[in-house]
Amino acid sequence: MRRNRRVFLVALSWLGGFLSVSIPSIFKAQLPYCGPNIINHFFCDSVPLIQLVCADTTLLQLIDFGLFAFVIIGSLIFVTVTYTCILWTVFHIPSVTGRKKTFSTCGSHFTIMVIVYASSIFMYVTPRSGYSLVVNKTVSAIVIFIIPVINPFIFTLRNDQVKNAMHDIIRTVHSR
Repeated sequence: MRRNRRVFLVALSWLGGFLSVSIPSIFKAQLPYCGPNIINHFFCDSVPLIQLVCADTTLLQLIDFGLFAFVIIGSLIFVTVTYTCILWTVFHIPSVTGRKKTFSTCGSHFTIMVIVYASSIFMYVTPRSGYSLVVNKTVSAIVIFIIPVINPFIFTLRNDQVKNAMHDIIRTVHSR
């Protein structure tokens, strides 16, 4: 990939991420809020913030839903196309060992991507009629706290030295 394309893709992702958060935030900052103004969440998430608004939020919820759907589903489509291209390339690797190594690397990344996209779609691209703040907070906790903790394990367990060390630890614990 040429340098110009890399710079363009990085700039596009930064700009998209910045605009997808800042434009709705500017609109939400101008809304009338009532009550204790305490967000019942781990972070300033959009849905719990909208629940504090004293005005009709139907249009804002629709805009949020559309933006979330576009960003999450759009990036999921991009990742799916990318993985399809990777799989196509991997299937054309002549050696079994090469294919196995590549699948091992991709499998770890794919596992994390499934968890992140499934939880994001569940939290942001679902109808609000069955919305539960408790469930949203639980899924958020998984994404924010659990995934960073399991990431090192998922990505290092394919390393033979780490596997051997884990087997040694398990054998030591069981032999006591």
